[in-house]
Amino acid sequence: RLVGRGQADRPTRFTTSTLSENRIWYGARLLPGAAVDIEYAQWDRAGFAFTGDVGAEGSFRLADSIVRDMAGSGLSITLSGDADVERVLFTRITGPALRVDGNGQMLLRQSRIEENGQEGIVLNNASLLALDVEISNNGLLDLEDPRAGLRAVGGKGQKIELWDALIERNSGYGIDLDSWLGQAELHNAYVIANYSDGVRAGRME
Repeated sequence: RLVGRGQADRPTRFTTSTLSENRIWYGARLLPGAAVDIEYAQWDRAGFAFTGDVGAEGSFRLADSIVRDMAGSGLSITLSGDADVERVLFTRITGPALRVDGNGQMLLRQSRIEENGQEGIVLNNASLLALDVEISNNGLLDLEDPRAGLRAVGGKGQKIELWDALIERNSGYGIDLDSWLGQAELHNAYVIANYSDGVRAGRME
């Protein structure tokens, strides 16, 4: 179990030592029974903030935090339960800011995903409920390889819901659902000024 309680003006910081400014560390690896509950934290200069499994017997909550300067992804997790991310900024991450696999649901609330190297969010089969989320200016790593703000693959029987979302200025599609087989709902969502189609959909339910 990992529990952290920082303060708004003094977040708990997970990083390298000041003597190793030019190095990175791996990050936190989750085993299936892990329980994470962290508020007011800052994660930087790692490969990943979190990787691994969030099982039905475990739990994951990250709130009021910043995840930045990752060499891989901010979160790269496999869900068979639920994960809760609230009021978190994901920025300056080389790969996809959030990569979520499995058949669980990611709840993403009042968060910003901006200025990352590849996609803002990649879903491989997992469900997403996003409330008051901004996904902007992602896909900056290689302009010859444009990336979507949100890309989803698989997901038969699963669901994506975006409520009060802004998805703008991503280097590829705003939302790429060409390979998504589940459902998708957009409510009061603005998908604007992306450098390819706003929404691309294929064989959705």
